[in-house]
Amino acid sequence: MSSSTTAATADPKVEIVENIRAISKLLSQNTDIYSYYPPKDHRCYLNDMDQHMERAADKLEQGGDIREVGSKLFVWEREVLLHALRFHVPGLYEHLEQVRDKIGECLAEQELAAMMQELDFSGQPNA
Repeated sequence: MSSSTTAATADPKVEIVENIRAISKLLSQNTDIYSYYPPKDHRCYLNDMDQHMERAADKLEQGGDIREVGSKLFVWEREVLLHALRFHVPGLYEHLEQVRDKIGECLAEQELAAMMQELDFSGQPNA
């Protein structure tokens, strides 16, 4: 895959956004998903999961915090996985896995950068 060769130089947010949009497209192409929860069911917002995904991708593209977007996606992950299994949507799980992995990498890099800032050049914590 060409994305793996450019992953070191590309912004990981771009790859996350691409995978989120792919999830959105797969969800929007499966019309059975939209009628799964009745309108009065408290989970009926999941009928619009593709739109939730698009908004998350837009927010990341506009410089949104990856931690905030990631936390929303992790909440939705279970339902998206259930949709993938319930409606046999090919590729849905794979894109979700890519998003989860890339967000995890980005958050780990942010944590590492924050820890490195707390250390001075001698390797001792700043006072």
